[in-house]
Amino acid sequence: MIPIPGQKAKIATGLKRFFYIKPILLISVWTYLTLFLPALENQQFNISQLFWLTLIWISWILANTVLFDIRDISEDRKQNLQTLANLLGKSRSHRLIYAILLVQTILIITYCMIEQSIQIAPILCSVTIGYFIFNIYYSSHRNLKPHSFLIADLILILPLLFLLIPYFSNQQGI
Repeated sequence: MIPIPGQKAKIATGLKRFFYIKPILLISVWTYLTLFLPALENQQFNISQLFWLTLIWISWILANTVLFDIRDISEDRKQNLQTLANLLGKSRSHRLIYAILLVQTILIITYCMIEQSIQIAPILCSVTIGYFIFNIYYSSHRNLKPHSFLIADLILILPLLFLLIPYFSNQQGI
């Protein structure tokens, strides 16, 4: 929606009023497309692995959603859209990302201990470290160019490729 100069911004109606709908939909779609579909196709994930990886995926996508919502705060406020970052403000949203990253680290360590998959820990931790560094950089550089956020998306996508390589090559599961 492009605002027209001289007109008041519309009050958000429908699902746009609820700040939690967007993250739930994004988490659902991305988790299904990037984790569940490959698992169903290759049938090599066990339920325990899928459970832990789902929790890790949810935290990655939630951190990514909040990060992108921080970028859009000023435009969302003009349009009266409710997002988590809009409600919390920039500094608290960055702190929320740090909290999510802490939870990610705990989930990754737990997953690696339970599933005895120590070899996968560096790949999973690289996402958390990547988001941590990007969040620090973004919080100190207020006006990043839009293409800078491609880095955040790549941080999310690259580990997925490394995780799924053994499955696509018909090797033993992780």
